[in-house]
Amino acid sequence: MKIKIISVGKVKDREIRAKIDDYIARIRHDASVELVWVKDSNIKTEGIKIHNLLKKEAGVVIVLSEEGTGRTSKTFAQKFLRDTGSATFILGGPYGLDTAVKDRADHILSLSKMTFPHEMALLFLTEQIYRGLSINLNRNYHKD
Repeated sequence: MKIKIISVGKVKDREIRAKIDDYIARIRHDASVELVWVKDSNIKTEGIKIHNLLKKEAGVVIVLSEEGTGRTSKTFAQKFLRDTGSATFILGGPYGLDTAVKDRADHILSLSKMTFPHEMALLFLTEQIYRGLSINLNRNYHKD
């Protein structure tokens, strides 16, 4: 499986970045994963950059947004990490994502009805990707 994560804005907190890097390293044991940074500027410019990144093989495109559909870890694993070939996850910056990016998505996913800083959302996403792969591989990481 190939996973691409497109994230607007860099992670400035070193501790959060270390945890994200740890989950990325764990994911790499089971899947190809690429983390692509888009410099934060304005929503339109960010949207153009994201759209250009999606011109390459993107597979299933999943946008993270609070207005999206919530999933359990198990349904996330089944829906997005099982037999999809490749998946691209997109996280916006502090002002969200351009409507054109959301319109391009195959799915809009909500991590929570609460709003999180993009750094935390990226940490939660990488953990859920690792958890989902572990669920699909019947590892002991996820507890029922």
